[in-house]
Amino acid sequence: MKTKFKNLIFCALFMFLCTIIISSPSYADSLEEDGEVVQIAIPNEDGSLTYYKGDEAKREYQKLDKLEENNILKFHLGSIGSTDTREIEQMGSFYYRYRFLKKSAGTKYGKSRRISNVFLNETSKTQKMSLSISGRQDWSISANLSGGFLKAFRASVGSKWSNSIAFNTTLTTNIGPKRKVWLEFKPKLRYVSGVSQKYYVPRGPINKKAIVVSSKNVYSTSPIKIRVRLGNGSFTGPDGAYIWKEKKLK
Repeated sequence: MKTKFKNLIFCALFMFLCTIIISSPSYADSLEEDGEVVQIAIPNEDGSLTYYKGDEAKREYQKLDKLEENNILKFHLGSIGSTDTREIEQMGSFYYRYRFLKKSAGTKYGKSRRISNVFLNETSKTQKMSLSISGRQDWSISANLSGGFLKAFRASVGSKWSNSIAFNTTLTTNIGPKRKVWLEFKPKLRYVSGVSQKYYVPRGPINKKAIVVSSKNVYSTSPIKIRVRLGNGSFTGPDGAYIWKEKKLK
């Protein structure tokens, strides 16, 4: 009976952990099997694109991989900031307060996702085809924050942090003979890590040191909105790298 009860508790805990991610990236489809990188386009601040082709594109792709989320410590700021909020309810001789202590923050590249259909050219000649592109980049957070914990976090990162960005457009591309081509997107994200805390400071002339009641570790990412001129027009979408890949047909 005890074993059954423990299993029920474990299942409930697992389902709770599965819901703590507020949102996650959603794209047209999962990654296609690895292909050869043939071109990369990276947006500039004015919305124009810098293109890399051939061997230069392959080198740039390797650089982007090194800036993925497994290497975020390279962006560590080395400073800690605090944002405090006060709870209205008074408890005894003190007020509960909340604060977010920022440990590190910066920008990084996330994982690639395929954002177009896979186009096949089974002929012996180069074909010009129109690719339909669509995707969505959401913000995410690694902890289940509510009440004062969430207010302190949002006061630190700002209201734009919780924006989600959807995008779609079309572009025309040349597909070589006996090749298949698709487009991937590697998002450029803002990230922050830190601790959201509930605490109080005792009243009186002597002990003014904050006493932490509860503490939650936080890691969160948010997309960067930018105007992009890609393909047949311009659109507002998330910042990041657009990657053309192709593979020989068997």
